[in-house]
Amino acid sequence: KWGLYLYSRLEEEDVVLIFEVLNKDRALEGIFSWERDLVNEFAQFLASPPPGGLNFFEDRVIKSLDARVLTFGDPSNIIIGYTIVGGRLIVIATSLEALEEAITRFASGAINL
Repeated sequence: KWGLYLYSRLEEEDVVLIFEVLNKDRALEGIFSWERDLVNEFAQFLASPPPGGLNFFEDRVIKSLDARVLTFGDPSNIIIGYTIVGGRLIVIATSLEALEEAITRFASGAINL
């Protein structure tokens, strides 16, 4: 299963993509290997054009969860990030705010896939 949500901020709207995880280890392997293409595949959804050249994701803790994020310029300017919520959902979002909100809602059970 998967779902697509829009998160609206004053400045713009962000995309949140959710995938159901059947096997956490395999899901992590898959998304980790997808990192090199993720930015280009999500380019049409990003608020600003993706940076050229090599893109490196970094580890970050967001809402007490291990996450991987790609920043551009300012370290707080996350252009895309992902995490696994509750061991059962991969959440990919095009901003820090959207990622935090999705984590909060899915972790609390306010939204189900």
